[in-house]
This record gives sequence, C-alpha cells and structure tokens, in this order.
Amino acid sequence: MTNYGLKVNSKYDVSEYEERVMTTAGDVVLFESGVYKIYCDGDTFVKHNITSNLMHIICISVRDEIKINIEAVGIISDGVSDVQHKIISKNKNVEMNIKVKSIADNDAKIIYRSSIGGVENSTGMGNQNAKFIMLSNECEIDAEPSLNLASNLIPTTHNVAISGVSKENIFYMSLHGLNNKESETELVHSFLNS
Repeated sequence: MTNYGLKVNSKYDVSEYEERVMTTAGDVVLFESGVYKIYCDGDTFVKHNITSNLMHIICISVRDEIKINIEAVGIISDGVSDVQHKIISKNKNVEMNIKVKSIADNDAKIIYRSSIGGVENSTGMGNQNAKFIMLSNECEIDAEPSLNLASNLIPTTHNVAISGVSKENIFYMSLHGLNNKESETELVHSFLNS
C-alpha cells in the first residue's frame, strides 16, 4: 500500500476519544465530536457539520455493490477543527465519495485529512473533493488528501482547493449595491450552498 500526504499536528489527542463503532446503512448524521468507525452494510451517507472540535470518521465497506458518501460543511470563526475522513473498500464495485466545503475566519485553524483506500482485489471508484475559503490573514487551513490503495482496480480522483474571497468578486457585488461585508456574506452563502 502507498500512502501520500503531509503530517499535520493537532491539539487534540485522539487516544482521549473512545472509538464509536457501528454497522449501518442509510443516512447517518453525526452531531457529537469523536472518532467513528462505521461498517457500511449498504448504501451509506454520512453527514456532519465542521465545528471547532475533533471529528474522525472511517467508513469500511462490508458488502459488494454499495455507495459510501461522507459530506461535511461548516464555518469556523475560532478554535481548531480537526477533521479526518477515510473510506476503505474491502469489496467489489464500491463507490466512495468525500465532499467537504468549509470556511475559516478570524484566527480559526482547520486541519483536514481525507483518504480513499482499497484492499487488494477490491473494485469500484473513489472521489475526494474538498474546498476551503480563508476570510482573514490570521486563519490557517492545512489540508492533506491521500490515496491508500492496494488495488489497481479503483480509479480515483482527489482535489483540494484553498482560496480567499477575491477583490474582483467583492467589486462585482458592490456594483449591485452591496457593501464589502454584505458582498462577502453573499459570496460565502453561495459557496456553502452550491
């Protein structure tokens, strides 16, 4: 297996969190911070908000012909958000998707790690897509997508984009009568809901 990515330090100690293990299919909405191991026994859609806490999610397939999706969205204004998403295929024809949109403001820090993995002879496809916006010069975003594949039968894509709100976009919005703060608010709302 090959694993790529940077090593980013977090203020959280994962060993202080009891791993919550579940076997499920369907919609899973996570509200509490923690470490989750989810065995997916059918199509599974995991969703959570990105907040100033630790949220590590590992989804593992236990059946053929399923879809596993992890989606997260959020705005962090202060504190540290440590998010890890990992999907591992152990079966045939497993579709794996990770989608994240988040915004950092003030002195917030977002640490984001994601991984698509597959054991030998597993098949399917994987896609990681993470987009971040920085609204201040004091905030920080560290993102590390990775692939951990022992099977060459899983085509994958992954991308991470980190940007700010451009002056051109603010100017364009001001032409429609909005001040800078209103323009930024509209752009953020559009980003999170697109």
